[in-house]
Amino acid sequence: CTEYADRDWPRMLVGYDVSFPRGKARPGNIRLVDNQGAEQPVQLAAIKTHGDGSIQSCRVHFYAELTAGGSYLYRLETGKPASGGKKGVIGRRRGDRLEVSSSRLAVELPAPGSQEYSTPKPANQVPAPILRFRLHDGKWVGRGSLQTEREVVAFSQQIVAEGPLFLEAAYRVEFAPQGHYTARVRVEKELPLVHIAEEF
Repeated sequence: CTEYADRDWPRMLVGYDVSFPRGKARPGNIRLVDNQGAEQPVQLAAIKTHGDGSIQSCRVHFYAELTAGGSYLYRLETGKPASGGKKGVIGRRRGDRLEVSSSRLAVELPAPGSQEYSTPKPANQVPAPILRFRLHDGKWVGRGSLQTEREVVAFSQQIVAEGPLFLEAAYRVEFAPQGHYTARVRVEKELPLVHIAEEF
């Protein structure tokens, strides 16, 4: 990657779509190395596989920075990562909640699962996409709730990405008689904030 906009880009999580021929790459057997040959933490997401279980395509995520007019070069190699896939963001299920934490922060989300309601429920009786968060002093604060007059007929939560660099959950509610609301919540290893992407 080469920088042409004449500006510095701070260290951030980047992602590139890649594809592999059948049998070339397998989950858990991919390493990322920089131009000096040093291994760097990497996380694969949105993995699609060939019939033999090898990776057909995926998105490769890693941290990188770029100075004005500069460039970086990384390459993928087959082999077990030196980190052994150690996670920088941990998801722990605690009853009907999922605690997602890094060394910088923690949030509580609804635990993965789904629920359909034969009788539509008021939105504030359905789990919110974020239930509460933890401050720097370790104190948990907040009480998330859905604030709408529309009633809910279905709710779901699933983990769509989990690895050494980030965890991302996908939340969805279906409204009566139609319509929906979704939220993607991502916690990264190196950021003191939570990414939230909503759609409705």
